Amino acid sequence: MATDYFNLFMNAFLKIKHLIVYIGMLVWMVGMPGCGSPNKETSTPNENEQKLSQSVDTFDTAPVDTLEAPLSESVISEEACESEPPTQQELSRLGDTIAKKFEALAADNPLRQNVWGWGVAQNHVDIYVHVNTPYWQKKFRNDICDSKYLHFDGPKGPKKINIEARTNIEVDSISLSPDASSFPADSEKVSFTLRNNNSRQLQFGVSYVVACRGEDGNWYDMPTEGFWNDMGIGLNKGGSHSFDVTMRPLLNNNKPGIYRLYKEVRFDGDKDYFWIMTEFRLE
Repeated sequence: MATDYFNLFMNAFLKIKHLIVYIGMLVWMVGMPGCGSPNKETSTPNENEQKLSQSVDTFDTAPVDTLEAPLSESVISEEACESEPPTQQELSRLGDTIAKKFEALAADNPLRQNVWGWGVAQNHVDIYVHVNTPYWQKKFRNDICDSKYLHFDGPKGPKKINIEARTNIEVDSISLSPDASSFPADSEKVSFTLRNNNSRQLQFGVSYVVACRGEDGNWYDMPTEGFWNDMGIGLNKGGSHSFDVTMRPLLNNNKPGIYRLYKEVRFDGDKDYFWIMTEFRLE
């Protein structure tokens, strides 16, 4: 009799064993991590978040001991930066804020002298500077505007001069010389005179290059102007042209010593320009 009951039990168990195994597998799968609804910590960023992480400015933000942390509020909040890219309206508003604050700076302010332009790009605002170091980036954020969408564009260090001045010019043909034997080291401007004693007209523009000598003995380009007006000047035989050169002592930290001025010129009828050079002293 016991054997009959055991056989009945086994037959019933075999009929439902597949159902028991199936239910057990479902319970196990639900309990596995990642199979349910993703939580905040394990969710994968969406496409917009991935694109944003690549477009955020990645310039060097090393601390500068001589400046305090930025005090101005961001025109575009950090929360907006984390959620979605800026709109063109937001970037335009950022550009307007920069223009308003920038125009309020005095002409001799070194920050104003360092920045020579800005423009609204697709996902940020470009700030064009002569000296692109952490100090001047932070100075801009302190005094003008602080935003995640500022992108600074400019040389991060001094650039070595690679200009070969022409030396085989006819004696007394043309000359470039400073108007004084020396100038104060804190001079905002120094003056020069270009003279033409050649029978042909001398042609040139308003641009020039100023160089200082580094401790290694090489000559390095100094920040002067960001862009130049395209103006052609003609100087006939016996004529002279006087002009001022911007030195920006606070921006360049000018020290006493020998400096160079390079000027590009050509004679009427010649196709190519050439460089002439003169040295001058700051004391």
